[in-house]
Amino acid sequence: MNHLMKELTRQVVTFIPKGVVALAVFIFFWAAGLLFQKIIRRTSKRVEGGERDIIIYRPFQYKDRISVAGCEGEVIEINLRYTTLQGENILFLIPNATLFSNSIRILK
Repeated sequence: MNHLMKELTRQVVTFIPKGVVALAVFIFFWAAGLLFQKIIRRTSKRVEGGERDIIIYRPFQYKDRISVAGCEGEVIEINLRYTTLQGENILFLIPNATLFSNSIRILK
């Protein structure tokens, strides 16, 4: 009886870690897939929005004076996320999505 209990215990102990490891590996790859999917969705939303369009279409250029969403100033930087305007004693960081969804006035 004692030998039978030892053998049964050994089989259960050797079986459980394999199952636990397999489950942990499955959960890891599942979570990594969800994380990757979330990153791709967020990135594609940003790139498909106004950020891409401001860089590609260039409705205004560096050193142009523009007015948008209540902000007026000279364009001093255009990058993927923001356009920076130099106003009178103030800097405006305007998200490119805002520039794309609002009217832009180019001042002379």
